[in-house]
Amino acid sequence: MVALTTAADGEEYVEFTYDATDAADVVLASVSFEDCVFEGLALESTRLVHCSFVDCVFRDCDLGVLLADDCVWRDVAFERCRIQGVDWRAPKGAGLGNQLRFDGCFLRYGVFMAAHLPRVEFANSDLRETEFSDADLTGASFAGCDLSGARFHNARLTEADFRGAQGYDLDVTTKLIKGATFSMPEAVRLLNGLDITVE
Repeated sequence: MVALTTAADGEEYVEFTYDATDAADVVLASVSFEDCVFEGLALESTRLVHCSFVDCVFRDCDLGVLLADDCVWRDVAFERCRIQGVDWRAPKGAGLGNQLRFDGCFLRYGVFMAAHLPRVEFANSDLRETEFSDADLTGASFAGCDLSGARFHNARLTEADFRGAQGYDLDVTTKLIKGATFSMPEAVRLLNGLDITVE
């Protein structure tokens, strides 16, 4: 295991494991990580510029207020991580790739606005007050997530899976939600925007 603070700008790292070190307030530029594992890192207020993460796992990390400028995330798993208030929007369309997985994560106040995230997996995560407006979430899974206050305005949710999720408010009058799956009793929330009375 090595410390993330040893990573040098412009370098490429393959199959490294980074251990529980405090890397808060570190700036990394143009660093590529492939098949790497990040465990127990405190990356709060860390700034990543033009970095690439491919086939990586973040486990039990604190990524709160992480600043990721024009970074690439492909086939990355986040397990039990705190990632509060992170802006995941990808400038120039480069950043968020396929197969992002978040399991047991605290993602409150995140911004995924206009992100292209088909088949993204959110499982048992806190997504309260998260912004998904205009995002492509086709085939996404929100199993067991708390979506209270999350915004999905004009988001593409075709074939999304909301089984076991709670707190969501979605516009069911749009075709952008066709084929989505829900479970009872929470699915009753879908009637909220229909201006009807259920007794």
